[in-house]
Amino acid sequence: MVTSFGMVLPADPRNVRIVRLVGSSIGTLGGFDDELIDDFKIALGELTSTLLEVGGASPVDITFDLDDAGRVEVRGTVAVEPGATVDPMRFAFTERVLTLVADTHVFDIGASTATLVMTISTTADLEASDA
Repeated sequence: MVTSFGMVLPADPRNVRIVRLVGSSIGTLGGFDDELIDDFKIALGELTSTLLEVGGASPVDITFDLDDAGRVEVRGTVAVEPGATVDPMRFAFTERVLTLVADTHVFDIGASTATLVMTISTTADLEASDA
């Protein structure tokens, strides 16, 4: 069974903290340990900041899907103007964080919408510690 949580946030950088708090709670529900929750919150901050940057004044839509196996998919979307971009230097850091923390992540800027999706799970954390 998948449990979904969603929110729409005004385009205000102070709202990154709200996404991090909600993510922390969802990670706890998913069985994440304290270290994984901290990593998850950092990744959520990067995900949200990237969408706020590319979306300008547009609200950001964030959805969390938590399954019974402790896997969380986070999908963030925001409306964008044609030709919208992110700062490549800043996004290089975001890309590095998401690569280290998330099982998977994809960022796409389309003609009218930008989407950033990441998945993270307790099983990936366990597999990494077994290696």
